[in-house]
Amino acid sequence: MPTFAELRDAQIAVLADALQDVHLYAKVVDRANLPAIVVEPGPATFPFTMGRAEDEWNFNLVVMVPYTDAAIAQDKLDKFLSGSGPTSIRQIYMRNKTLGRNDVLAAFVTGMSDYGSNFTMAGVENLGCRLAVTIATTGPAWE
Repeated sequence: MPTFAELRDAQIAVLADALQDVHLYAKVVDRANLPAIVVEPGPATFPFTMGRAEDEWNFNLVVMVPYTDAAIAQDKLDKFLSGSGPTSIRQIYMRNKTLGRNDVLAAFVTGMSDYGSNFTMAGVENLGCRLAVTIATTGPAWE
C-alpha cells in the first residue's frame, strides 16, 4: 500500500514526464513559479475487504497560469483542461492509470472547480482552477 507521500510523488513524476515547462509542487506552497500545478490533499475513505485495504484518495491539482490578460490567461489554462493534447492533464492520467505503481488500481481526473480563481502566492497574480483526482489503492492493510 502506498504512503500518502508516495501518492503525491507519483503524481508529480507522471506530470513531470509530460509537462516539461510547468513547475510542479507535491505539497502546498506559499510561493510558486508559474505556470504551476500544486498537489493539494482532499478527503479519503478507507474501506477494508478480506484483510486487504482498498483506499480511495482524493486530491486537487491546483493549476495556475500567469495572469497578464484575461483572454490570454484563459487560453493558457484551457490547454491543461482539454480532453486531449500534449498538455491535457486528463489525458496524462488516462495514459498513466496506475501512476507507475503496482499498488495503485486507478488514478483519474474526476472533475473541475473554481475555474477563473486567483490563487495568490507571494503576491504574484495568476488565474487557475482545481482539478479533482481520485486514486484507488490496494495492498496489505498492515505489514
